[in-house]
Amino acid sequence: MMPLTELRIEAEALVRQLPRLSLKNAQASATHMGSSGRRRAGPGEDFWEYRRHDALDDVSRIDWRRSARGDTLFVRETELETARTIYLYVDPAIGFDWSGTPDRMTKADRARLLFMAIAALLSQAGEDVGVLSATRSTGFGPRALERVYQQLVTPKAHQFIAPKRAGLLIIASDFYQPMSEWEAKLAPIAEKSRKGLLLAISDPVEIEFPFAGRVQLTAPGERRKRTLGRAQIYARDYKKAYEDNRRALDTLAHQLGWQVIPHSTGEPSLDCASRLHHHLQNLVARR
Repeated sequence: MMPLTELRIEAEALVRQLPRLSLKNAQASATHMGSSGRRRAGPGEDFWEYRRHDALDDVSRIDWRRSARGDTLFVRETELETARTIYLYVDPAIGFDWSGTPDRMTKADRARLLFMAIAALLSQAGEDVGVLSATRSTGFGPRALERVYQQLVTPKAHQFIAPKRAGLLIIASDFYQPMSEWEAKLAPIAEKSRKGLLLAISDPVEIEFPFAGRVQLTAPGERRKRTLGRAQIYARDYKKAYEDNRRALDTLAHQLGWQVIPHSTGEPSLDCASRLHHHLQNLVARR
């Protein structure tokens, strides 16, 4: 795993190359109780400020305890709350924290890098962001962003548990586990969170299967090894299995009403960050 300092530097470089992210539209501004604070007055539960009562205010809105301190009537304003909570999840599987060559970023580190950049843009836009199932709740602002950074490099924080409230989920994995297992994980969450993105990250080695001759393969994090005498004869079957897996992922995403963003660690990080940015903007624009 790359150190947090290095990931942060690369994420900040990505942010400087991306346009500002705004999830504000008519649909996203619809308010409901229990959603995220928007740092201005409006329907909600948390106190925001007192202001003087005027003729257009209903009498029921007067805060009599505050008004009793003097001769002026005051109204208690609450903080506007809106349904824009974004949860991030990086698959903690050992096989995801793997690279085909020592000089290339692992799939998990690429996910962490992209999520740090997106989290920074969301924080700048005043959105509520956090890591799925982390011990602390979502939030906005510099302190919340720092907490997200720390949680992204702490695999123990990534326990796949449904969030307490609805939100937009972005899940990063290679999705090589049986698709039935992913369906069992995602279907209950999708019932509550109708919008989501599946960031499917692969290493070029996994896509191309560039092996020939005698090759010894080792499962990441395991001692199991398999030796192939003529590796090239397995290439066709392997590529078919890989393509079948991608089609199954697309099918699952369609059933959930979510979207898949494929990405290879052989491609520039900026390409995928731009696609993530584009998909986020489009998701909140859909009715």
